[in-house]
Amino acid sequence: MQKNHKLNLNKLKPSATVHLHSLSLALKQQGEKVYSLAAGEPLMPIRSLNPKMAKVNFGYPPVLGLEELRKKASSWVNQNYECNYGFNETTVVPGAKMGIFLLLRAILKPGDQAAVIAPYWVSYPPMIELCYGKPVILKTKPNNAWKISANDIAKINSSKCKVLILNNASNPCGTVYSKDELALILSAAQKRGLFVISDEVYSGLVYDKSKFYSCGLFRKYKKNLAVVQSCSKNFAMPGIRTGFVFAPREIIRAINPINSQTTSGVSQLSQNAALQVLKKSGSITPKVNMEMKLRRNLMHDLLEKYWDKKIDKPKSALYFFLPVSDLTKKYRDDVLFCSDLLKKSRVIIVPGRAFGQKGYVRLSFGSDATTIKNTMKLLAKFCGRI
Repeated sequence: MQKNHKLNLNKLKPSATVHLHSLSLALKQQGEKVYSLAAGEPLMPIRSLNPKMAKVNFGYPPVLGLEELRKKASSWVNQNYECNYGFNETTVVPGAKMGIFLLLRAILKPGDQAAVIAPYWVSYPPMIELCYGKPVILKTKPNNAWKISANDIAKINSSKCKVLILNNASNPCGTVYSKDELALILSAAQKRGLFVISDEVYSGLVYDKSKFYSCGLFRKYKKNLAVVQSCSKNFAMPGIRTGFVFAPREIIRAINPINSQTTSGVSQLSQNAALQVLKKSGSITPKVNMEMKLRRNLMHDLLEKYWDKKIDKPKSALYFFLPVSDLTKKYRDDVLFCSDLLKKSRVIIVPGRAFGQKGYVRLSFGSDATTIKNTMKLLAKFCGRI
């Protein structure tokens, strides 16, 4: 391998959100009272699951996934989002994160580039770098709802850029693209020769009058597109680590051996759990959506109460993404703010720098109402609002 394509794993930083969540768990194990708004977990019990998970096969699973699950997953994405994927264009992966990594590993060659929209999910740039690629950051602005346009894609002037990662609905901003906006972006990506990885794991957590549209409904762009989905957000089951990749058969065939040589596929137990929730998705996802909307509204009301200012509600996902300056005038540095907040108040939130946006912080409303109330009170006290 050429010298300029070597990767120094010693410099690879862990996921900021995973690190902070692990820190929260460690402090709790030490007996400390910790309030965490860091992890993107829609924490609620799904009582309609079969508790016995009857007759689970604990042998090695098919790497592509159980055929019954692949058929059910393709049926689910087609019926809910007007896609057109067969089960042979569907594979089960150990979470959406691994699905995205497998796609990048299969598509990128050393030295290739992949375009990422900032603010971005924390793992996109490191995953590109793990594939010996280089992230190309497409900056967005809050006054444009943190969205890119077809013009932004047309301005990419490097022939080495092979991939666009599109996160809709988005983490951390809650951005939701319209059908017309997606059509223009996909058209521009095709003209530019970009393969689009559409991360759609928050599709079921879109609120109010906003409507979610999948990139998979645009059949004319299907050859240059992969849709990634997950059980984590739609069904409030982040711990089963089960996601799906919907893509052309040649892409599925390309990522399958990589998955085979690394993870050996998703466990039978997790696949069985995913199959159960997909069979009841019509009742589970609306319940998760309703509960997360209530928690979003609660956090919104507390933000406006303690800070006495107008705060926009996110249209989707699980987060408020706010300027530090909206919370306090004592801090400008988001990392220092989050660090002092943890040390002095035992409250954990994520600095915007992890998402490629300095001066912002991300607050998750995935926790229960009591946790949200207690944490927001502590945050307000730290910021001098009480």
